[in-house]
Amino acid sequence: MARRRALAFVVTALVAGATLSPAAATDIAQDCVDGPVAQASAQRPAVVDPAGDLTDYGAVHRDSVDLRTAWVGLGEPTADGTTQYTFNIQVQDLLLHPVNATYYVVYTGARGAQFAAAQGYPDGTFRFRYGNIETSVTGGRLYAQTATATGRADTTAGVITIDVPATELPAKRADGKAVRLDITEVTSNIIVGSPERLPTPDGVPKQGFVYAADSVANGWICNSVLHEDELVESEN
Repeated sequence: MARRRALAFVVTALVAGATLSPAAATDIAQDCVDGPVAQASAQRPAVVDPAGDLTDYGAVHRDSVDLRTAWVGLGEPTADGTTQYTFNIQVQDLLLHPVNATYYVVYTGARGAQFAAAQGYPDGTFRFRYGNIETSVTGGRLYAQTATATGRADTTAGVITIDVPATELPAKRADGKAVRLDITEVTSNIIVGSPERLPTPDGVPKQGFVYAADSVANGWICNSVLHEDELVESEN
């Protein structure tokens, strides 16, 4: 199997702007799988991360930020016929709603480094967005939102899904050959500390420091392929 080891990183970003039940946790695939996004699923994930390797900030939502798998799939078209893809993040347990945690998939898209994200809110909902990775005024990483997105959370399966239009992903090649979709990072971040860092009622988070609870630093990322059912050679 062609796969690459994920690289460790630390996130302390200025922000603008899952989950298996314990009984189901054993069903998580133990290895990532190369292949077209049309065939990706929890059983054929592009990213696999070990259980229990998160940073514990003493929060009650420990299992809900413990990343296990991730993949990009082919979604349902919108009402106007726009092609969509789904960014899916599976965590250890989502039955306890992850207040003030944010989940990111970072990938190389149509405009370079881009992301899809889901954030848990105190009212028990998630809100979804996508955008570009930019540099903040302090030189850190900035998740610059392009647009809000639709999405959903399956608390029984532990899967958070973010819908992203095809225009945010690499375009189809003129010769019709497969295009590799590079997933570079998957993280779960949590805001720790004072109440003023909680999301505001209008849905816009106040600015503050966020901390990486888990990443695929100890996991594996395999090849995801767009537009054609053929594999792309791995860069080992």
